[in-house]
Amino acid sequence: MARRLSAVTANLACGGPHPAARVSQAEAWLAAAAEERIDLLFLQECPPGVPDGALGDAYELCTYVGDLPPYRCRSVVAVRRSPGVRAEPYLLRRQAYHRSYLAAATVTVEDAASFVAVSVHASPTPYDRRYAADWGAPLPPVRPVAVRPQLWDADFVLATLQDLARDHDVLAAGDLNEARGYDTSDSPWGALFFERVERGDADGQGVLVDVTYRRWAEQERPTCGVLQLDHILATPAIAAVIVDAPDDPAVVSPTEPLHARGSDHRPLRWSLRFGR
Repeated sequence: MARRLSAVTANLACGGPHPAARVSQAEAWLAAAAEERIDLLFLQECPPGVPDGALGDAYELCTYVGDLPPYRCRSVVAVRRSPGVRAEPYLLRRQAYHRSYLAAATVTVEDAASFVAVSVHASPTPYDRRYAADWGAPLPPVRPVAVRPQLWDADFVLATLQDLARDHDVLAAGDLNEARGYDTSDSPWGALFFERVERGDADGQGVLVDVTYRRWAEQERPTCGVLQLDHILATPAIAAVIVDAPDDPAVVSPTEPLHARGSDHRPLRWSLRFGR
């Protein structure tokens, strides 16, 4: 039996100092998503406590829980409770470094397909040595661009996803703060990042598909200002069951009002089909 799951990734823009109006706007958007019965929600910059109140008991909420304090930005994977779909929180190997910027859940569909869903948010900041102990592993490779020969948080996010993809099917979505639109002729900064996404790690393991880029005829479409900062990455087996190309973020959809409710990001929507 075939099973179809709908999915949305959205940055709720409540990570910084946020007035009460911003929180209420996020609550309204989440309530609309729940009413629409979206199966998988990849959320970034959630205000504390909002998903619980807005989504109620209809969703299994998976977020960072650890000994170290969360950051101001909080990501959540919310999986709608329905027959045949189970979700459990998943602790990433480098969770101490990412803390609340990344959230993960193991999702099982009809006791047949299983994958790890990851809501990703890469901080738009360079590597800070103060957090080296939290990383606890060799540093990711630096992108070979002389203009900016330094690591950024997105490089660590990608290394974590590739490590995960060695042993699991993965569906990751969210705000990577990376775009090919940043690039100039002498500085292919974003292109190098996404080449590494699809090439895998140093051993050729952990290969991921840049879903939106491939489904949109190798083009980027703006999700934040003039840049596409929000992306969907998946292992090949999961990319193969994405049956609807992600909606063009410029097209109005039932969840599009998020953009008019205080967020500077437009959500992405897509569907997955498991079984025959």
